[in-house]
Amino acid sequence: MTDESEKKTIELRGGPAHGKRVQIHPEHTQTTLPANSADRFGAWVTYRPTQERCADGTEIWAESVESK
Repeated sequence: MTDESEKKTIELRGGPAHGKRVQIHPEHTQTTLPANSADRFGAWVTYRPTQERCADGTEIWAESVESK
C-alpha cells in the first residue's frame, strides 16, 4: 500500500484535465491520464513537468504532444 506522504501534488495544464490537481510519486517524470475518465479504453494524454509553478508553489505539468 502506498503512503500518501510519499506523493506530491501537481497541477495540469492543457488538454482535457486542464486545471486539475493530481498526486504522483516524486520520482515520476511524466504522468498519463485518460482523456475521458468515463472511457478507460479511449485516448490517453501525457503530461510532463515545466519550470512553472502556481502561486502556492505547486508544480505545473503541461500536456505533451509528440511531433512525428
